[in-house]
Amino acid sequence: WLLAQAGLLDGRQATIHWEELSGFTEAFPDVQAERARQVWDGNRITCTGALAAFDTMMELIGEQHGAALRLEVATLFMSPEATETQDPILARSKSVARA
Repeated sequence: WLLAQAGLLDGRQATIHWEELSGFTEAFPDVQAERARQVWDGNRITCTGALAAFDTMMELIGEQHGAALRLEVATLFMSPEATETQDPILARSKSVARA
C-alpha cells in the first residue's frame, strides 16, 4: 500500500496479498494489480507476504551477490534451500578461488 499511496506504482504492475487484492485494486486504479507471488516491474518489486518476501530477498541476493552468498544466507535462516545444496562455506571458498 505504501508504494501505491506514494504514487510509485502508477502505470506499473504490482501484487499484494490475495486478501487485500480487491481493496487494493479499488483504491489504486492506476496500478495494474496482478495475482502473483512476486511482480518485478523495472526497479519496483512487490510481493504478497512474508514467505514471498523471503523468496524475493533470496533472489535479489543471488542476482546481486552470487549463489554462494545466497546459500550462506539460506543456511542462516534454516531455509529448505540450504539443506538441498552443499556446505555454504565450501561453496563460498570455491567462488572466492574463482574470483
